[in-house]
Amino acid sequence: MSDILSEGECRAVALARFLTDVDTAGGAAMVLDDPVSSLDHGYRSRAAARLAKAAVDRQVIVFTHDLAFVEALYSSAKACGAAVSAMEVESNALGAGVCLTGIQNLGAGLKTRLPLITASIEADRHLFVSGDVPAWAAKATRIASQLRAAWERGVEEALLNETVTRFERPVQTTRLRVVTVEDSDWETINRAMTQLSRWIDAHDEPAAVGDPPPTPDDLIANVNELTVWKKAVEKRRPLTEQRRPR
Repeated sequence: MSDILSEGECRAVALARFLTDVDTAGGAAMVLDDPVSSLDHGYRSRAAARLAKAAVDRQVIVFTHDLAFVEALYSSAKACGAAVSAMEVESNALGAGVCLTGIQNLGAGLKTRLPLITASIEADRHLFVSGDVPAWAAKATRIASQLRAAWERGVEEALLNETVTRFERPVQTTRLRVVTVEDSDWETINRAMTQLSRWIDAHDEPAAVGDPPPTPDDLIANVNELTVWKKAVEKRRPLTEQRRPR
C-alpha cells in the first residue's frame, strides 16, 4: 500500500481495518496510541466520531498528544452520549508517568474543570498554612494559570454559547440566537483576567513590584466569581435553550 497511498491514507486504512476487526470481537476494550497521526482534519474528525460511537458500548482508551483531536473526541462523545474520563500523563519532579485526573488546560468544560481546580486548591492549602512560601507560590502560579484558561473557556462556552469553538472547523450559527453580551460581562472578565495576570508568569514584571502569591481563599474567590458569572449568563437565555443537555 505504501507504494500507492500516502502515510496518512495508510493510517486511515489501518484504523478502518482495526475497527472492523474489533466490531466482531463483542465488547472487547480498545486501546489506541495516537491513532490519528498523519491524518488530515477530515479524517481526524471522522476517526473521533467513530471512536466515540464505539465508546457507547465498550471501553475505548486513547493515548494522544494531539489537543485538536482531544477536542474532537469531546465533541463527538457529547454528540453520541458516550461518557468521557480524561487524564494527563506527565513527567515531573515525582518521576515519569505521573497521572493527573482530568485535562487541566484544555478539553474539559467548566462543569468538569472548576471542581478539579477547587480540589487542587484545597489539596495544596496546607503549604500556605504551614508557611512554605516557595512551594505554595509554585502551586498557586499553576492554579492561577488554569483559572485564566478557565475564564477563556467561559467566554467560548457560556458567553458565546459554543458558537465558535477552538480546534473545530464548523461555526454553529444557530447558537447565535441566544447570545447576548452586556457591559457587565466585559467588566467581570476584564477584572478577573487582570487579577490572574498578576499571579502568573506570563509577564516580565519589574522586580520592585514584588506581588505576593494569591492565598487559597483568593483563588477560591476567583473560582466562585467565574461560577456565578457563568450561571448569570446562562440564565439570560430563553428557557428552551436552558433545558438543552450540555
